[in-house]
Amino acid sequence: MNQRDYLPLDSGSETFVKLRQQVDREKYVPLCRELSKDRYAVVNFSEALSLLDRNELRIEDKVRIVWVHDVERPHGNWISLGMAQVEQEFGLASTFFPRVYSFDSEGLRAPLLRIEAMPRHEVGYQYEELTTANGDMKAARDVFLLHLNRMREKGFSIRVLNSHGVWRAQINAEKMLMDGDAWDTDFLREAKILDNGECCGLFLSLLRNKFPGNAAYYGETRLMGKEFLDALGNTSPGTIVLLLNHSWLWSDLYDEPAFADLTRIIRNQFEPEIFAYKKKT
Repeated sequence: MNQRDYLPLDSGSETFVKLRQQVDREKYVPLCRELSKDRYAVVNFSEALSLLDRNELRIEDKVRIVWVHDVERPHGNWISLGMAQVEQEFGLASTFFPRVYSFDSEGLRAPLLRIEAMPRHEVGYQYEELTTANGDMKAARDVFLLHLNRMREKGFSIRVLNSHGVWRAQINAEKMLMDGDAWDTDFLREAKILDNGECCGLFLSLLRNKFPGNAAYYGETRLMGKEFLDALGNTSPGTIVLLLNHSWLWSDLYDEPAFADLTRIIRNQFEPEIFAYKKKT
């Protein structure tokens, strides 16, 4: 599968209408205000791994939040910067996972480097090389290491990962980091990734096994917009929540009716009608 075949499979859930989109503060501030309450303890992914190593991740009387964001398209770089800035206003931390296309030029990298420079914020990598290599493991790993080296040369540490899933491609990107049914820790160390530093596959499985009944995953599309507030508010202390947001879903591009349409489309797995959305006026 070459890029011309692959990219159309993955272009249905994002929009190129406006590159420099901004975060919708009206939607995002309430989420950050909720997470800044004393009942939560919010960390980025690397911080969570360090706490896990010290057996300090779970807190009996608080909800532990491990906050991560997927950045699906280059326009998400600017939305992500806005998200990180709002988070910083509330003293919060998180990790952003852009795909390779978001690192493609100096101009695109600029907002990501600003996130990388923020205290308690970090930029990881949302990998998909096995999918673009059409399942060729050697080719995928070679290109993956090449991508990591190039990103690090441009100023990114890249110590943590998350996989990009394209259900229509029918290839599980996580398999690139596995040896049979087990995670290939030797290859992850060769790639200079932190131990257990793969997010929604390796780390989430580890949480569920180590903390049965006390680990949860909250992410789009199970929750959308204000629904996160209700879910978080109903979460019991002692729970560890892996909280995943997608930056493009917090864009200022959509008014309320458009966001309601977006929610309906995603949940019903229709072909998204992004270009028909009305912009805010």
